[in-house]
Amino acid sequence: QTEKSSIGRELLSRRRPITDRDAERLTAIVCVARDRVKERWPTARFVVLFMDRDKETRIARRIRNSLQRSKVELCFVTEAIPDVSATPDKYRIPLDGHPSVLYHRMIAQYVVQRVLGEEIKR
Repeated sequence: QTEKSSIGRELLSRRRPITDRDAERLTAIVCVARDRVKERWPTARFVVLFMDRDKETRIARRIRNSLQRSKVELCFVTEAIPDVSATPDKYRIPLDGHPSVLYHRMIAQYVVQRVLGEEIKR
C-alpha cells in the first residue's frame, strides 16, 4: 500500500540499509511495549511472533538475538508452519502475496496451543 501514495514512494526511494542500531531500536520499542503490558496486566504474557525463515538474514539474526538478550519471549512462524519456507505459495493469497486464511488459521492454532496452553476443540 505504501507504494500507492506519493509520500510512500518518496520514503521508499530513500531506502538505506538496516543497521545494528535499527535492530537495537526495534528491541527497545518492543521492550517498552512489554513493560507497559506488564504494568497494566501483571499476569499477562507478552509474546512476539517472529517471522523467521530457513535462511535467516544477518539483520533478522541480529534482531532475534537482540530480542532474546532482552528476555523477550519469542515464538517462531516456522514452529507454527514448518513448511512455510519450502512451500510459501501455499500460505499466500494468489496475486496478492499477503498471508492466506490457512496461514492465519495455523498461526492461531499455534498461539492457542503454545502460548495459551489450551487444546483445540474441533
